[in-house]
Amino acid sequence: MNSRYSDQVTRKQSAFTLIELLVVITIIGVLAGLVVGMSGLASRKMRDMRVSAELQNLVAGIENYKLQTGFYPPDNSRTDYPGTPAEQEWARTAQNTLFYELSGATFDRTTKSFTTLNQSESIPALDLSYFGASTIANSARKRSDVPFRSFMLKAAQYKEVWLAGKPDADLELLVVPVPGPKMIDGINEKKQQVPKSINPWHYDSSSTNRHNPNGFDLWAEYIVGGKTNVVGNWKD
Repeated sequence: MNSRYSDQVTRKQSAFTLIELLVVITIIGVLAGLVVGMSGLASRKMRDMRVSAELQNLVAGIENYKLQTGFYPPDNSRTDYPGTPAEQEWARTAQNTLFYELSGATFDRTTKSFTTLNQSESIPALDLSYFGASTIANSARKRSDVPFRSFMLKAAQYKEVWLAGKPDADLELLVVPVPGPKMIDGINEKKQQVPKSINPWHYDSSSTNRHNPNGFDLWAEYIVGGKTNVVGNWKD
């Protein structure tokens, strides 16, 4: 074999090897895209399942509340929120006393405050105006008088709200376990403001346009796949 022929064969083998390499790279790219796409789909499914499971858990707690007290937890009755009617309704349904109602509470005449049955949180009666309420319906003067046993809430299910005009207030909201399109400022362990850190559960048991006219509406607004998703205790 002369050197010229040998060089031609070598070049052909090299070119063939380069083509093979490009094909392999292309295949790897396609597979990587499929994996990323499937990972995103799995993540969205996990968010949906997580929020839906939390919804059913809270619905069961509210129904149990009704069985033991004879009524559903009251919602926010405030009508002075700023903004458009839609913004006012968002604020009203998002800021509710569900955490305290489901936890159950006792009232202290001396401090004029309510304390949850598990002793984890206390709130002055005056601060309940933030929620459009003046009392905790599921409360008593002493622990032995409480007819409804508290619904067990985990620490991750509620967060403290930040109030610009009253940073020392200790107000808790039930939170959706994933971020939403519209959030409320919260507080960190150092009592500092954490902008837009709370995605609240929405609750409505009194309006005339709710989905469940004989019951209550409970729903979550959350981001999944870059879009806003709404899951509630009603059928479309």
